[in-house]
Amino acid sequence: EKDKRAKFIFKLGSNTFEGYYVYNIVPIRWKLINGSAFVNLTTRRGTTFGTEFKYDADRMRIREIFLPVPKDAPYTEWQEVREQMEEIQKRAQGELDRIWLKQIFIRFKITEADKKKSLEIAQKVLKECQEENADFAQLARRWSDDRETKSDGGYLGAFKLDDQGRWQRAKEEHEIKTIDKEIPSRYFPLIESASKLAVSAISDIIETEEGYYILKLDSKDNNIIKVRLIFIMFDASDLAQKEAQNKAEDILTGLTEGKSFEEYVKLYSDDKETKDKGGDLGWKVFQDLDLSFKSTVRTLNKGEISRPIIGDSGVYILKVQDKEKTPSFAELARKYSKSESAENGGDLGFKSRWQLTPEIRKQASRLELYNISNPIKSDDGYRIIRIDKKTRFGGDVDIRIGDLYSYQYEKNPTKLGQTWNVSVNHSQTLWRSGDILEEDYQTYQQRLRMQKYISMMARLSLAGEEYKQIYQSYTPERELKSYVGFDYYYMTKTGSSGHARLIIDATRDLLGLDTNVQQKYPEINFNSPNYYLKDIKPFKEINRELHTISERIQGRADFADMARKYSDDERTRAKGGDLGWISKQGSGINSKVESEILDDRSRFDAGDISEPISTSEGYYIVKLDDVKEEFNKRIKAKARIIFIEIKEGKRTKDEASKLADEIYRKLVEGKRPSLGFLTLDDTSLSFNTGAVNYFSDNYYETQEKNVWLQAADTNVSLSKRAVIRLGVTRELNLSASGNYQQIWHSKTRPLRDYEVEQDWIGKPIGYQERNAFRNVWNIQTSLNTNLHRIFFPTFVPKVFAIKHTFNPVISFDYSPPSANDTDKMKKSLPLYRFGYIAYAYERKNLNFRMSNDIEIKTKLKREKIRLFSWYLRTSIDLTEETKSNRRYRDIQNTFTIKPSERLDFSTNLDLNPNAYTTKERPLLSNFSNNIRYYDSEGRWSAYLNRHYIYNSWQKYYQQLYDCSIDLRWSKDWNLSIDLGYEYDKRVKDISEIGFSLRRKLHCWDSVITFSRRGTKGGYLRKDFTFSVAITADPGKSIGVGYDDISKSWSLRSLPGMGRLGGYVGGRYMGY
Repeated sequence: EKDKRAKFIFKLGSNTFEGYYVYNIVPIRWKLINGSAFVNLTTRRGTTFGTEFKYDADRMRIREIFLPVPKDAPYTEWQEVREQMEEIQKRAQGELDRIWLKQIFIRFKITEADKKKSLEIAQKVLKECQEENADFAQLARRWSDDRETKSDGGYLGAFKLDDQGRWQRAKEEHEIKTIDKEIPSRYFPLIESASKLAVSAISDIIETEEGYYILKLDSKDNNIIKVRLIFIMFDASDLAQKEAQNKAEDILTGLTEGKSFEEYVKLYSDDKETKDKGGDLGWKVFQDLDLSFKSTVRTLNKGEISRPIIGDSGVYILKVQDKEKTPSFAELARKYSKSESAENGGDLGFKSRWQLTPEIRKQASRLELYNISNPIKSDDGYRIIRIDKKTRFGGDVDIRIGDLYSYQYEKNPTKLGQTWNVSVNHSQTLWRSGDILEEDYQTYQQRLRMQKYISMMARLSLAGEEYKQIYQSYTPERELKSYVGFDYYYMTKTGSSGHARLIIDATRDLLGLDTNVQQKYPEINFNSPNYYLKDIKPFKEINRELHTISERIQGRADFADMARKYSDDERTRAKGGDLGWISKQGSGINSKVESEILDDRSRFDAGDISEPISTSEGYYIVKLDDVKEEFNKRIKAKARIIFIEIKEGKRTKDEASKLADEIYRKLVEGKRPSLGFLTLDDTSLSFNTGAVNYFSDNYYETQEKNVWLQAADTNVSLSKRAVIRLGVTRELNLSASGNYQQIWHSKTRPLRDYEVEQDWIGKPIGYQERNAFRNVWNIQTSLNTNLHRIFFPTFVPKVFAIKHTFNPVISFDYSPPSANDTDKMKKSLPLYRFGYIAYAYERKNLNFRMSNDIEIKTKLKREKIRLFSWYLRTSIDLTEETKSNRRYRDIQNTFTIKPSERLDFSTNLDLNPNAYTTKERPLLSNFSNNIRYYDSEGRWSAYLNRHYIYNSWQKYYQQLYDCSIDLRWSKDWNLSIDLGYEYDKRVKDISEIGFSLRRKLHCWDSVITFSRRGTKGGYLRKDFTFSVAITADPGKSIGVGYDDISKSWSLRSLPGMGRLGGYVGGRYMGY
C-alpha cells in the first residue's frame, strides 16, 4: 500500500561475526521524531538494546495564495484555475509591471523605389511558395518581417465570425479555453481575404501601408479558419529615415519647451489607431513590450517623455502616463486568495515540516528566502507559497547498551564486560536576516542580494567500557566528548561572501586516567571571498595603464586616432569619439547603441570594444572606458564611438559595413598577438586566516606530557586567467595561480639527542625557542588551445561533415623544498606536528596532455558520432633528487575507435621513458585491448578485455583476460556472467567467476548469485546466495547463503523498512 508503515520488524539470520541473531525493532514516528527502539540478540556477541531517533523541528514562515477547486470538478475547471494561478504567480514574481503609454509615431516616407525593392523580394518569395512541396512555414521563418508570427512559421491563429459578422479568435485544439487577446486592426482585412481562399491555397501579393503580404489558408472546419502569412516590409531609404529622425527631434524640442503632448499627436502622429485618442496606447505589460521600448521605458518616471526611438517603420516618441508596480505577495493574497489567511496577506506564521502537507513540504524545502513556488496542486485546489524566513532546529540521538566481546572470528569469542554509548548531535540557526535590494532584470524576479546568519552545531558523546573482575589488566574507559561550533555566514550587496567559525572541542577522561586524547580549544577561522583586482578602486587606474601598454605592444590602433580619422559623427570626431559620461536620461545617442552600453544585461564591460553595431543610419563601434554601478545596475558609463554613416552619394550600406569591419580589426587584432596576461582582467585575490589552541597529554615524538601549543595560519592565493589572441579565430588560454602560506607556532619542538649530534651541534637536548615562523609557497601555470577544422566530404556516403579537434595542454607546477628541508638548510628548529603545519615538498613538474578527436555528422539524422579519439598524457619531474631515478612519468596513450553507436574498440598503451636509464622497468608497462557492444533494444551487452601489464612489485609481466555478458531477454529475466583469467609464467588459472540470475514476477523477486575470486596457491573465496523477496511488501523476504570464511551455510531474513527510512537498529558496538 502507498502509505503502509511497519509496526514491528523482526529479523532472523546468521553471519560470521555475530553467529545466529534475532533483531527486534519497534519503529517510532511521531510529528518531529523518526526512529526506533531495538533489542538485538546474538549467539556470539551477546545482547544489545537501546533507541535511536532523529528530530526535525525546522520552521519556516510561509505565505500562501489559495484558489479552491471542488473535488468533483471536471478537468477543464482544474485547468482554468491553474492558468489563473500561473497568472497570479507571474505577478507575484514581478513579471507583470504595467505601464500606461502614449506615443507619437513618425512613419518613414516610402518612395516608389523603396516599394519596387520590396515588391521584387515579395515576388521571389511568392514564386518559392508556389513551387511543388514548398514549406510555407519554413519560408515565413526565413523571409517574413512580421515579428509576432515569424517564429511560429507565419501562423496568425484560428478565427471565426461572431453574431455581428466580425472576426474573433477561436479556440485552438491544445487550449482549454480561448485566449482573450485583441486582434490588431491591421489584420482584419488580411483575415477577410484569407477566408475567401481555398484550403491550402496561397494568395497573390497584397499591398498595405507597411509592406506586402502573402497569405495561406491552412484549414477551414466548422466555419473556423486557420491563417498563415508572410510579410515583406517596405525598407525606407536612408534619406527618409534621416528626415523622420530630424522631424522627431524637432517635435521633442517643442515638447521640452512645454507644448502639449496630445496636441502634437494630432498634428504630427502617423498612427491612425491612436491619433484621435491623443496617442493613447493604454496599459501595457512591461514583459510584452518591444526590446527597444523596454530599455527606454524602464528609466522613465511618471510623466516623462523619451528620446526618439527608431523602429522598423518609423520613429517613436513615448510618454509614460502612469506606472503600476506589481503588487506585493501580501496584496495579491488579500485580493485573490480564498483561504482564512487572506486577511493577513496570506501569512500562515511559522510552520514545522510535519505540519505541512507532503505537496507543500516538498516545494517549501527547495525554496530560498523570498522565492515563490510553482502552482502546487492538492486535493482541494491550487496554491502558491513564498518563504519569508527559515530557521534550522534538528538533530539525532543514539542510546545503546550492550555486551562487550573480544574482537575475533573464532566460534567462541570471550565476553569481557559491558559497553554503553550515548550520543547527541544538534544543529540550529541562531539568527538570520536578508534584504531584497533590487529586481533582477534578466529574470524579472526579486532576488535576495544581502543575507547574514549565525548557525550552531553541537555534538555530545558519552561512552564507556566496564570489564569483568577477571580482566583487570584491561583499562576501563569513560570519555565525554563535546564539540560546539558557531558559524557566521554573510553575503554583501556586491555579491561577495564570507564565513567565520568559532570551534570549542574537548575530550574529558572521566576516570582521570591516561587515555592519549587530544584536546583543542577555541579555533577561529576566516575565509574571505574572491576579490577581482580590476574592481578594487586603487587597481582600476593601474589596469587602464596596463591595457594601454598591452595595446601598444600588440600594435593595435588607437581608438581616439581612428575616431578622428574615420568617424562621421560631427559632435565627437574632434574629441576622438569621446561621449563623456552618459546616462539613460538624455544620452543623446542611438537607442540601439544606448541599450548596448547601458542595459543591465549587457556583457559589455569597461575596456571592451564592441563589434560594429548596425543601425538604420549607419554602423557604430563603441569603446567603454568606465562604468558606474549601484546594486549591480548600470547608472552611467563613459564611452567613445566611431560612427560610419550610410548616405546616398557618399557610401552604400555594403561599403559602410566593410569599412566598419576593417576599422574593428585594426582596433582589436593589431600587428602582434594580444598580451592579455599583462592586465588585471580575470585576476582574483583571496585569503584566509585562523588561530587555534591545542593540547596533547602525551606527544608521541618526544613523549612530553601535557603539551599546550598556540598556532596561527595565514594563506593568500592569487590567480590569473588570460587569453593570448593569435588572430580572430585562434587563441591560447593561459592560467596561473600562486599560493603563499605563513605558519606561526608559539614554540618549537624540543630537540632530541640524535638531532643535536647531526644537525644542531652545540644546542642542548630539549632546546626550544619561542615564536617560530615558517613560509611555504607554490606556483602553478597552464597553457592550452583548442583547434578544430570541419570538412564536408561529398564523396563519402551518408556523411554530412567530419570534424577534427586538437586540444594540447601544457602545465607546470613548482614548489620549493619542503619545510623539513628548509629547516635543515637554515638550521631552524623543528615544529610540533599538530596545529597548523606547512606540509609541502619540492615540486618541479612539467605536465603535458593532448586529445585528438574525429567526429562525423550523418546526412539523414544529423547525428554526431565520435569515430576516433586519441588521448595522451605524461609528465617530467625536474627536481634534483630524480635526475638519477624515475624522472619521466609513463607516456599513457588511449586510442578509441567507434564505428557505430553500439560498438567501440579501445587500446591502452603505456610506455616507460626511463627504461634505458634506470633499468627498473621495461619499456612497455601496460598494453590492453577491449571491445564493447550494446544491443540497440537493450536486451544484451558484452565486454571483452585483455591486459598485458608489468607487475612492478614482483618484476614480471601478467596477462589478464576479462569477459562480461549481460542478458535481458525480457523485463522479468536478467542473467549476468563475469569471467576473469590470469595467464603468466607463474599462474595459469581462472581468477574470477561471477554468475547472477534474477527472476521478477508481479508479487515476488528472486536472485541466485555465485562468485569465485582468487587463484590456486593464493587467496581464494567462493560465495553462493539465493534470496526471495515479496515485492508487494518490502518488509518480508528470506534468503539462504554460503559463507566461505566460516565454511558454513546460513538462513537469513532480509526485510526492508518500507517508508520508514534507512536501516536502523543494526549497528555493532563494543569491539
